[in-house]
Amino acid sequence: MITPLELEKLEIDKSFGGYKKSSVDDILALIKSNYETLYKENIAQKDRIAVLEELVSKYKAMEDTMKNSIILAQQTGEEAISASREQADILIKNARSQVKAIEEESKAEQRKLFDVTENMKKDLTVFAAKNISLLQAQIEILEQIKQEAAKK
Repeated sequence: MITPLELEKLEIDKSFGGYKKSSVDDILALIKSNYETLYKENIAQKDRIAVLEELVSKYKAMEDTMKNSIILAQQTGEEAISASREQADILIKNARSQVKAIEEESKAEQRKLFDVTENMKKDLTVFAAKNISLLQAQIEILEQIKQEAAKK
């Protein structure tokens, strides 16, 4: 792009019957003035664009960082959920195993108590039968003693 200074130094060749120098100079001065304003505005806009591009770049980097942070947080959350589910599954499995072991132990204890009760019933039956036999034998002895005493 041509600078305003280069436009000012631009010389137009003169020829016979050509343009009037003062008119051309006035037009060039006006063009130079307008062009100088546009040129300065253009430089300012380029500077502003450079600043904005730098800000966009920084914001883009921040956005990428935020995206990565969100992705990492999501992954961490998913991993935590997965680990929690696995731990819950393990705890449930262990609890079920413990319940099963307790049930088996209770059943074994129940069978043991049943066996003890049955043995006690048998023992009681035998004890009762022996005592009844013993009492009957004593009654018979007492009857014999009574009969012998009655004979005398």
